[in-house]
Amino acid sequence: MLGFTCWWWAKLRRIFVVEARTVGASSGFSLRDLPGSSGRLDVVCRCLVAALRGAGGVRGDTVFWALLKGGRNPVALRVEGWKVRWLPGSELAVAKILGRVFEGRRVEGFSLEEASFGEVVGRVVREGAALFYLHEDGAPLRMVDVPFPVVFVLGDHLGLSRESEELLSRLGAVRVSLGPRRYLGSHCIVMVHCELDRRMLMDAF
Repeated sequence: MLGFTCWWWAKLRRIFVVEARTVGASSGFSLRDLPGSSGRLDVVCRCLVAALRGAGGVRGDTVFWALLKGGRNPVALRVEGWKVRWLPGSELAVAKILGRVFEGRRVEGFSLEEASFGEVVGRVVREGAALFYLHEDGAPLRMVDVPFPVVFVLGDHLGLSRESEELLSRLGAVRVSLGPRRYLGSHCIVMVHCELDRRMLMDAF
């Protein structure tokens, strides 16, 4: 069940949703070959670090979702920044944490839910978040007004599935671009944070 409370939503300002099409919620991977043994869990780890780890520690204003679609049923990984006390910068160290989560062990700030891409994105939008889809064919992010709270959706190394893109279109997602080139998902998240931080700093003066 996807549960959001009023106080939780009031504190939330930024959400990142990554569709991981080849990753399952299984701890049976090897740290010696994380990409090959996990369906590219390394991509999820890098995106998670980019979303929640800042220069001053863990970003308490951010939630990270990864839709793990590589198993029998889709599973949603949720990481709530304000509940995470510490997050390592190494993708292997993050993979160890996720391995414990996949085994059903309690890790503060991390949770797994049986939910589809549509259920997660739809619920977040209904709760009031502005929906943006990071895509190279979108409008330049710097030219687009971004209200808060906000959710940015991006694909993994394969990009979003056609079904997910169609869902975003039905929900009225705004396509925004970070430049003329393709970037790694983790780099995209860092660039979005930088742009939003810049705007908040300018608004403060």
